[in-house]
Amino acid sequence: MADGMGPGRVTLSGVVLAGLLLVLIIASLYLFIAQPFWFPTLASEHGGRIDSLFGTVLVVTGIAFVLVQGALDYLSPDTVPTVTSEPPTGTTIQRSRRLC
Repeated sequence: MADGMGPGRVTLSGVVLAGLLLVLIIASLYLFIAQPFWFPTLASEHGGRIDSLFGTVLVVTGIAFVLVQGALDYLSPDTVPTVTSEPPTGTTIQRSRRLC
């Protein structure tokens, strides 16, 4: 809303949450790319194959996650019903566009 009171307004708690999420994402990316605590030393001759299997499962589940989230976004309705706070007569449902 144009008056700054609607769902798109910027609040201090929202900015703090966005900052914390950004720090979490950057820290997670660093730990994933640098791999300082990734795997311990191999305990047997089969350890390399097990580590490779773990990486394969991680990639496959990551791709499946992205595909399912994309399908959910694509297949969800384009409008979300919202109820007005003071309907003129009875309950009125207005249609508004989704944010994404």
